[in-house]
Amino acid sequence: MRSTCSATCCAFPRACGSTPASPRCGRPARRPRWPRLHGTCSAPGSSISATQRKTGPLPPSAVLGDDNLARKLAPMIRDWPGEGLHARAGYGLDVLAAIGTETAMMLLSAIAQRGGTASLREKAREAITQVAAARNMTADELEDRLTPELGLDEQGTLLLDFGPRQFLVGFDEALKPYVRDQDGAPLADLPKPRQGDDADLARAATERYKTLKKDVRGIASHQVQRLEMAMCTQRRWTPEIFLACLAGHALVRHLVRRLVWGVYRDGRLESCFRVGQDGCVTDGADDAYVLAQGDDIRIGIAHAVEMSASDTAAFGDLFGDYELVQPFQQMGRDTYALSTAELASGRLLRWDGVVVPTGHLIGLTKRSWRRGRTQERSYVRDASKAMAGGLLAELTFEPGFMAAMVDQHPEQTLKQVLLTGPGTQGAPLAAPDPVVASELIRDLQQLCV
Repeated sequence: MRSTCSATCCAFPRACGSTPASPRCGRPARRPRWPRLHGTCSAPGSSISATQRKTGPLPPSAVLGDDNLARKLAPMIRDWPGEGLHARAGYGLDVLAAIGTETAMMLLSAIAQRGGTASLREKAREAITQVAAARNMTADELEDRLTPELGLDEQGTLLLDFGPRQFLVGFDEALKPYVRDQDGAPLADLPKPRQGDDADLARAATERYKTLKKDVRGIASHQVQRLEMAMCTQRRWTPEIFLACLAGHALVRHLVRRLVWGVYRDGRLESCFRVGQDGCVTDGADDAYVLAQGDDIRIGIAHAVEMSASDTAAFGDLFGDYELVQPFQQMGRDTYALSTAELASGRLLRWDGVVVPTGHLIGLTKRSWRRGRTQERSYVRDASKAMAGGLLAELTFEPGFMAAMVDQHPEQTLKQVLLTGPGTQGAPLAAPDPVVASELIRDLQQLCV
């Protein structure tokens, strides 16, 4: 006989595995909204967020949940806002944060980047920030340490054993897994078991590969985007953190070795290097390079604006020799600069009156732009981006769009792009950092593509 859950637990549909029908209205029970769990419902836990205070205490799944529960819950969280269940979606984010494993945080981070609605993405970012603060870290530092290694070996590969046959899984520039046989020949996919293979080993290896592909699919694009944003925002790491969390990470290392890295002292680029497949560090001539150490040394992804022509040419040839494809445009990245007239006026004059697709404007949110507040008839007509040095870019456009009806106006006319800095009050702007200026212009240039 199925155990009866308590009144407290029934506030969380199907959290304890029960599937009560609806005798009062006679309708059949809906599909489970929370992943099914086996076990006894326990007493309420402590609250962790405003969303949770509104909806009640966390269900036992938040305390007893594991990676399997997190994988089941994440797609539901994405679906709930479309069904009008916004509070439940926010509550689901709290559950992922409370589970707190590498996989749960990976899924939470993926929702923060590619969640179904802007409000859901914002709530996911807030949840990550709260978890990071509880661990005395920034959100970026937390992600460095919680990016899952997915059970890969020290070389960042996975050996799948069928008994008499073995296959090696590696990753390309987009972290898409590929398979090679024991002779190193590339295969289209993991072969199916055949007669002569060890049935148990082959079955376990096949399931392991399916899980790996599913997990990587959820984080690959985010990891690529995260490193590109680190380059654009000039994020820096200490040599110790770089070696431990990036170059030495079983999964991220596949991206690290496809990029040119810089050694920075007092914020200035001193030299460039790359990390080889074997983990060795070399310069543009492929000679051994000794990574500098010291409290004033930081490591970052070199931006095309910073790299000298000789370094760009040398590393370009080196990457070509090794047939290394970069995960995003780095050495071949288009670069831009503000004109004297734009600095004097505080406006990016080149975009006045330009007509762009509405979808491209919405896509700016992936580049750290924030939509303005909705105005008359719930229309959005502006966006802004905060940058280093207190610089703020403000973009206005017409006729605007409604978040729920973006197809109503397929095109927008850019009115103006204003640049303001601390204490400018209409005075000419001080020349911003070249990387900051180039990336701002590149963001807007992408609107016209």
